[in-house]
Formats: sequence, C-alpha cells, structure tokens
Amino acid sequence: MKTIENVCVYRNLEYEQSIRSQIEASGKVLSTLLNEWLKLNIGDCTDINELVMRPERVYKNAIDKLVEVPAINGRFSVKKESHLSTLDLPDPSPLYASARTIRMYPYCNARDLWNVFENELIMNETEAQILAGAQSIFTSDPDKAKLAKDFNKLCDLLNSLNKRLNGEILPATPWTYNWCRGKFVLKQQSYNGLQEVSPDVDFLRRVVQG
Repeated sequence: MKTIENVCVYRNLEYEQSIRSQIEASGKVLSTLLNEWLKLNIGDCTDINELVMRPERVYKNAIDKLVEVPAINGRFSVKKESHLSTLDLPDPSPLYASARTIRMYPYCNARDLWNVFENELIMNETEAQILAGAQSIFTSDPDKAKLAKDFNKLCDLLNSLNKRLNGEILPATPWTYNWCRGKFVLKQQSYNGLQEVSPDVDFLRRVVQG
C-alpha cells in the first residue's frame, strides 16, 4: 500500500482554543507569583514549577544561601535557626498565598510548559502546541485518511440537514443518544437549540490509528 506523509485528519478547534485560553490565563497568574518572589529580593527564580508546588522550600533554601552564622570565639556555636530568628526577614506569606491559589489553575504546574529566563516567565510554544493539539489525529495511511475525511463529511452533512429540517434528523430523544454513543459527540447549540454531532475523538483515533 502506498503511504503518504503523516497528515492531520482531524482537529478540534474549539478544544484548541479552550486550552490556549487556559494556558494564557495560567501564564498571567504565574507572572504574578514570579513578581511576588522578586519582591522578596532574596535571589533569582530558577524553577517556576518548584516555586508553585513548594514555595516554602524555595524560600528556605534561598534564605539559607544568603544568611551566614557569625563566627563566635570559644567552645560554643550559634545554631542557624536561632540566628535566623533574630533577623528581620522578608515576609513570605503573600508568596505562599499566591502559590496556593495558583495551584488551582490548570497548566500552572505543567513542568515542560514554563521556564524562567533572566527572571522573566517564558512559555514553551512547542509544548503548548502539543497540549492544545491533544485531540488532533494524524495518519500516513491513505485509506485511513479518506475514512477520516468521510467521517467528518458525514458529521457536516448530518448537522446541515438537521438545521435545514429544524431538528428532525437529530431529535433530542434517547434513540439519538444511543445511536451516537461511542461514535459521535452530541451536544445542543446554544444559539439555535438544535443538536449537532462531531466525531468522538477516541473512536476516530481507534479506527484511524488502530
């Protein structure tokens, strides 16, 4: 069988846009966390993921590097913890509170997505594309590519007929739901109240790549 270059036979643009929006929102809140860290003025941020997940450890390590226990003549020494208690250290509570809030956002702790360079947050565009395109389907098999194309055409045709026939093709009934289950995703459009179908990604991936 003649093969073709690996081509994309399905994209979920709505999904891609949603993930991109979530990534953008995560980048904004991560920037606020980075700013909280820089306000402390205790060193550079080298690992934004560690700062999100373990801000207490990052803060403690930075302080440990900055503070030296003064040398004392004689037999006795000063414990570092005791010495730290005498210092007026920057308050990390806003940093901790920000990190707790940020951990609730999706993609803020995606380790390969975010980096810090010269104290500026940098997004890994390659990783962002992978995340946004998680539902895309590729194949190098011409027959499978045609199958996917025909499947997408069927969805378009069903939706077009359903709209022109005021919902008679895809009525909101248990029969429609059972017929679509496992092959199509069925949802109601808010702008016209009519149901529409799109490929079930798992089903399409199985028949194209299986």
